[in-house]
Amino acid sequence: MNKFWATLTICTMLGWGNDGVFYGSGNQLIPIVESDISISWEVLEIKRIDRWTLDVNVQYHFYNPGSAKQLHVGFEAPSPLGPDVEAAPKNGQHPYITHFSVEVNDKPVSYQCVTVADKNYLKDGKIQAKSMYEIAGNSDLSELPFLYVYHFNADFAQGDNTVTHHYRYSLSGTTDDAYYFDYILTAAKRWANKHIDNFTLSIDLGLYQNFVMKQSFFSNPSEWNVNGIVQKGKCTPYEKMKECAEFFVIGGPIVYQKKNFKIRGDLSIVAPLKNLVDGIPNYDFDYRNNRLPFGIDQSLNITNSHDKTSYRILRNLPYARRGYVFKTPEIRRYYEAQPWYRPNPSYKAALNKLTPQEKEWLKKLTIGD
Repeated sequence: MNKFWATLTICTMLGWGNDGVFYGSGNQLIPIVESDISISWEVLEIKRIDRWTLDVNVQYHFYNPGSAKQLHVGFEAPSPLGPDVEAAPKNGQHPYITHFSVEVNDKPVSYQCVTVADKNYLKDGKIQAKSMYEIAGNSDLSELPFLYVYHFNADFAQGDNTVTHHYRYSLSGTTDDAYYFDYILTAAKRWANKHIDNFTLSIDLGLYQNFVMKQSFFSNPSEWNVNGIVQKGKCTPYEKMKECAEFFVIGGPIVYQKKNFKIRGDLSIVAPLKNLVDGIPNYDFDYRNNRLPFGIDQSLNITNSHDKTSYRILRNLPYARRGYVFKTPEIRRYYEAQPWYRPNPSYKAALNKLTPQEKEWLKKLTIGD
C-alpha cells in the first residue's frame, strides 16, 4: 500500500474589525502530493442550527484509478484572532470547533489534533507540532496567527471511495453584519480533474433570512433554487464583494447544483445591517426615511418608532414578511414599496404562528417622544 499526504483545510478562523469578532471560512479536502485521484461528486450542506452556530456536513465521492493507498490527511484551522477570544486549545482542540468527525468508506476514523506555528509544518513527511509557549513565548496568543491541525490516516481503495466530514463552529457578527462566513471552494481544483463532476451546495440559514452572496462561482442568481426571492443585489459597502446576489429566503435551504463544476471563486455570505436597515439612527424607525429589513436578524434591534404611524408599520413587519395584504392605506403603501414584499391574499395574520424571536421582538416595541 502506498502512502501519501493530503490536507483538509477548514479555515474556521476568527478575525476582528468593525468593533466585533467574526468567524471565517470552511474549505475543501486538499491533496498535497496526490495527483491521480479525482472528485466524482460532492454534496456540501451548511445549516444554521441556532442563532450563532453553523453545522457543516460534506460528502465526497473520489475515484482512485490506481492501486490502494493510504493518505495521511490533515484538517487545518487557523487560530482565533482578535479581542476577547480564547485562542488556546480547549480539551486539546480548536476552541471554536466542535463535533468534528470523519468517515472514510463508511468507517469512522480516529484523529489527533496538534498546534503548529505556520503552514510549513511538514518536514520529512512528519508534522512538526509546537506547544503554545513555543509558538507565542510571552506574547498574547490572540494576536498571533498559528494553526490547529487535525490529522488522521485514510485508506483509499482502488476505484470509488467516499469521505464524509462534519463539524460545527460559532458565528459572530460585527457592527456592520448580523453574521458573516466564507467557504473556500476553489481548493477542489487541486484534485486530478481540476473540477467537480457533480456538485451540490445546500445552505439553510433559517426562517426569514436576508443576505447577500458574492457572485463568484455562479453566473446568474436564477441558478439557485430558493423558497423566496433571489435577485441582483447591491454589494456596497463590502468592497470585496464586487458583484453579488441578494436573497430573501422564507425558509428551507437554498440549493445550487452544477455538473462539470469548474470552480471560478469561493462562497462568501454576509447578512448586512447598515445597507439593509439604511442607517436607522439609534434604531429609531421613521417610515418616511427608512426601509425595514426582511431578515429577522437585521430587525431585532429596531424596537423604537419615531411616531405612531411608524409604530403601526413596524409592528406589522412579521406579517408583511408572510405577504399579508394590508387594508390600511399607509401601511399598504409602505410595504408595497419594499423590494422584498410579495402580497399573499391567502395568508391570514396569526400571532401564535410567528417565530419565538418575532414574538419577543413585538413585546419590546416602543414609540419615541
